[in-house]
Amino acid sequence: MKTHGMFGTKIYGAWAHMKARCYNKNVERYKNYGGRGIKVCDEWRDDFMAFYQWAIKNGYQDSLTLDRKNVNGDYEPSNCRWVTKETQANNTTRNHYISYKGETKTIAEWARVKGIPYKALFKRINDGWEVEKALNTEYRPNSRKVAYKGETKTIAEWARTKGIKYDTLKQRINKYHWDIAKALETP
Repeated sequence: MKTHGMFGTKIYGAWAHMKARCYNKNVERYKNYGGRGIKVCDEWRDDFMAFYQWAIKNGYQDSLTLDRKNVNGDYEPSNCRWVTKETQANNTTRNHYISYKGETKTIAEWARVKGIPYKALFKRINDGWEVEKALNTEYRPNSRKVAYKGETKTIAEWARTKGIKYDTLKQRINKYHWDIAKALETP
């Protein structure tokens, strides 16, 4: 019996992992694939060389990953492609999409287009901002204003005034939810 000699290669790994996600209940990601009914077509399931030949004809490169165009569809020639990790990250069931002026993109894509950090745009949307305002409000880091004893300053300004590291003060207020007096008065 002749073997293909591809065991251990990246392309063989893509084929083996594709099958494992769909058929091995012990694989962590099975629930998102086989557990949702995603299958591998008969042509590829037990024939690595059929998968290999399709992959080479369809742009396979070691730097690309196997992606299903329709995230709810099976692994089959008409639904698969080789893409960058960035493209694949924008094609998952976890993504949140925003439509604006006739264009629909993920939050990550809009963040890149608009020059807004992903976390900032995600927070705006999550906080209920209208899409137009969320996408078109200039991002100004460190601009949150905080009032204390009749004065209003940004967190950065308060940090300088009180001699507290900016990151420390920001964490006290945003992460640990300290009230402003405790955040500014604690050494």
